[in-house]
Amino acid sequence: MFEPTHVTVNNCEYVLGRLNLFDALDISRKIAPLAPALINEVIGKLALEFSDASKSAEDKAMNLALLLTASKPALDILAGMPREDFESIVKTALSVVEKKTATGYARVMSGGQLMFDDLDQVTALALTIHVIARELNPIFASLGN
Repeated sequence: MFEPTHVTVNNCEYVLGRLNLFDALDISRKIAPLAPALINEVIGKLALEFSDASKSAEDKAMNLALLLTASKPALDILAGMPREDFESIVKTALSVVEKKTATGYARVMSGGQLMFDDLDQVTALALTIHVIARELNPIFASLGN
């Protein structure tokens, strides 16, 4: 159903794979409280804002501030999420991401452990958002039919 998706975040190339059915359902269940407050376009815009290398840091910060202000209800729900749920979402999403290296692509996470020391929180969150948006897009599209 899904072909691998190529994205660039902070000038690094990544490939997004597909979550298995049960991981996708688990993430959907855990982020369900966010759904009313956070629509698909907001998730997509946030991911694009983090990954747009052509924008200056100041432009990104300004646009991000506007987007976060509009997303305050979702952020309040996210802030109240148990740490275990949040970590599970991020680790599950990153488990299907591969980073381009000099010799090909390598998994970002393996066995629940990060494989790259240079992965910062902005990149990790941007990749997580990309994976979630990709997984949820068909659900939202089917609701419109």
